[in-house]
Amino acid sequence: MDINMIDELNDVLEERGEEFRARVHITVKPHALLKGICLEKEGNKVAPTVYLEGHEEDTVEEYATFCQKAYHANSSMKEDMTMNIDKWVTAEYINGNVLPRLTHQDNLDRLNRNDTYYIRMLDLVVFFYIPVCKTENGYEGTITITNPLIKSAGINAPDLYETAVKNLEKSVEIKSMYETLNEMMPGVLDDDEDDEPVDDAMLPRMYVATNESKVNGASVILTQRFKDIIKTLFGDKAIIIPSSRHEVIVVDYSDQTAKETAKMIQEVNRTEVSAEDILSDHPYFLINGDIYQHDLTATH
Repeated sequence: MDINMIDELNDVLEERGEEFRARVHITVKPHALLKGICLEKEGNKVAPTVYLEGHEEDTVEEYATFCQKAYHANSSMKEDMTMNIDKWVTAEYINGNVLPRLTHQDNLDRLNRNDTYYIRMLDLVVFFYIPVCKTENGYEGTITITNPLIKSAGINAPDLYETAVKNLEKSVEIKSMYETLNEMMPGVLDDDEDDEPVDDAMLPRMYVATNESKVNGASVILTQRFKDIIKTLFGDKAIIIPSSRHEVIVVDYSDQTAKETAKMIQEVNRTEVSAEDILSDHPYFLINGDIYQHDLTATH
């Protein structure tokens, strides 16, 4: 699907009886230009936006189907949210469901514009959200915790970090790279009949850490469970690679590995990770239970 085929896309949507139409929406981000499609219906004040990244090889018909699923999932979610918003913004619901999310400090302007509640951690920022609904298509709605919401719900803001991290503890997932690749591409590591089957011991010691939903999973590094498991696997020192805001990769610590890893992260961020998902351009270190960045500034 090419962004210049927007008219053809709208023709397909009209033929299928859809009431919404697609409009090109370009978003400028640091180091990237995101090509979006805004799905609008006359009279609606809010319209979902989908992106072309990852769908370049789709035909117009295939991308139209993707747009239909996204639009109707969003409509169902908004209807559910409209009916249930009051129950989601109570102190009881927030404290029982709030989760942390990590972003880079370069995004502070956006957080401040939205009056988002956050705390600083090294060159990262921790802010908070609550999941509010999930459709059968897998689309999850979230509400970001803002300062006005904290005030209206009567939440004690200083307790929010501890509460959110505690809620996250139970969904920490840490698996070897072999397990992760096997889940993503079952059997691929063992498919070549001419080579010996690949097993876990043949791959470098790399572990992928995320949460159960695989969304905003890099925040698991804040949990004690993550630190305890990594200590068992790697001892007192390990390198944390910020693969994206959705997961991190953990490898053995060495000064040489740290230098090589920093270069690798910068290259991968430039070529493989969308601007929306970049977490940081350098590794972090887990040493005796504390997280450090490259200048060895600690956080707990």
